[in-house]
Amino acid sequence: MKAIIHHISSGSLAVANHLLLFTSNFLIYLMLVRTLDLNALGEWALFITWASIIDQFRQGFIHHDLINLIHKYPLQEAKLISSAFIFNLGIIVFLSIPLMFLSLMNIIPELFYFIILSSLSSGLIQFINSILIAHENLRMQFKINLLFTLLSGTATFLLFYYDMLDIQILLWVQLCSSLTVLLYYLLSTKISYCRPHYYLILKLFKFGKYAGSGNLLSLLFHKSDILILSLFVNKEAIALYHFASKVINYIEIPLNGLSQFLFPKLSKYYLQFRQLLFDPIYFKSIAIMIISLIPGLLIIVISPEIILKIFSSEDLKNAFSLIYILMIATVIKPFGRVLGLSIDAINQPQLNTQILAFSLVSNLVLNFLLIPQLGIEGAAIATLTAILFTILSGHFIVYKKYMSHSFSINFSNFLKKS
Repeated sequence: MKAIIHHISSGSLAVANHLLLFTSNFLIYLMLVRTLDLNALGEWALFITWASIIDQFRQGFIHHDLINLIHKYPLQEAKLISSAFIFNLGIIVFLSIPLMFLSLMNIIPELFYFIILSSLSSGLIQFINSILIAHENLRMQFKINLLFTLLSGTATFLLFYYDMLDIQILLWVQLCSSLTVLLYYLLSTKISYCRPHYYLILKLFKFGKYAGSGNLLSLLFHKSDILILSLFVNKEAIALYHFASKVINYIEIPLNGLSQFLFPKLSKYYLQFRQLLFDPIYFKSIAIMIISLIPGLLIIVISPEIILKIFSSEDLKNAFSLIYILMIATVIKPFGRVLGLSIDAINQPQLNTQILAFSLVSNLVLNFLLIPQLGIEGAAIATLTAILFTILSGHFIVYKKYMSHSFSINFSNFLKKS
């Protein structure tokens, strides 16, 4: 238990870092909810869903692989960072252009023409965070995220206060904030840079094709409900479901922050001991994540009216039935999150991809079956069922493939040390 408390204390700064980025997103969404009607919010929900898909696919090619390579080849760090930066920008442009073209052709809403602004803003901040996480420099990471939050949050408030809130202007403000943060980082660190190397970009791609695909499948898994809802319900219903998902996302902030904190430790543990799955550190990581969720879950259960007061919108009260269903999925997510991190840490990203592909298919089938019958509640039930099924099947596959012979020994050691 002492070890768990120590890790929670150490991970608090990692959670704070992630909380800052979510605070910026929260401020934007809060202002939009108070300004736009449900129909416009539904269009924004579709836009931000696709922006998230691009961002997570890009992140899969860069984040974990860059951290692993910096740990393995510290003397080539300058080459790695320069190569990864160019690769990072290339992915953003490559993925954004098709949606921009469809927007120009009036096939999708005009707002999608500006999706590259959102992708660049997020991509630059996340890239800096990846480097700092590799060095476990959480204090500098906190400064970077705080600066971005202050810049973008202040601009958002001023636009809202003077009744000038416009989504397109908002996207430009976010990009300018990211560029300012990048300049601050370059001026305040001693990291050297050099000409990018093709072989390092190729190395990032070889690992990233699995991790990126895994991230894409994972995000499609979590966003397929909104994408399928757009085929069956109006934008107002999409706005309600998106609101419920956002509330759950805020509850899960500790999971995302702790994932970034725990992955380098899991990676180093595996490099040192050549084992990881179902070791004591594995169970401690799950326990830490579950404990971190308790405050957010209690707020929703005890005082749901607080949420409505924050957003000042009675139109959103019908979303709470969805929130309660999705909360159950939140409680079991740490088991899947730690499993995915561990599989990446042992350099088996293709296994993650296979598990996520299987889970995506199950989620799509359940959504197509339940949404026409139950509407937005059907989407929530489908998501919960698919998450539970994925976690159980994923652990069973890994247990049978890697650890069936030593699971009981490791679990007993964990209980003794705790």
